[in-house]
Amino acid sequence: MTTIFRTALNCPVCDKLFETEVVGSCGFADKDSDFCPRYWDANPLPSFVHCCPSCGFAGHEDDFEREVTSEMRERVRAKITPRLGKQPIPLDKWRFAVWCGEWAKRPSLDLGRMCMTASWCCRFLGEWREEQKYQKRAIRFLTAALKADEVRDEER
Repeated sequence: MTTIFRTALNCPVCDKLFETEVVGSCGFADKDSDFCPRYWDANPLPSFVHCCPSCGFAGHEDDFEREVTSEMRERVRAKITPRLGKQPIPLDKWRFAVWCGEWAKRPSLDLGRMCMTASWCCRFLGEWREEQKYQKRAIRFLTAALKADEVRDEER
């Protein structure tokens, strides 16, 4: 069963406090060939990343606890804030999270996993071209992660 609860996060870019959904627990019945989980209940993928409704900074819960650079603030305000709607759709949350992860110079393994999850969100939304785009990006990041020895032996 998927359980989701609300929590408050403070945005490190614009310093606004906002409420968001966090996954408490979830289980899946099956996986697609690319490991995309098929959940028993509500699909929790959109709740694994969070997006500030004021500026658009996005990432995992721990990304909201990290300090951000002035360069990150400028990039978010220039590239993401103008694209914000009233409520970011799940794909936007993942798209923005990948951008913020790249700008924060997150490891390739993290970025590859984020791109793979973004591709799954695209699949559930019927956005086939976007799904393929994110799968290709995931391949590039995950290949770089292997070359950089970011992947533990038991995950290879």
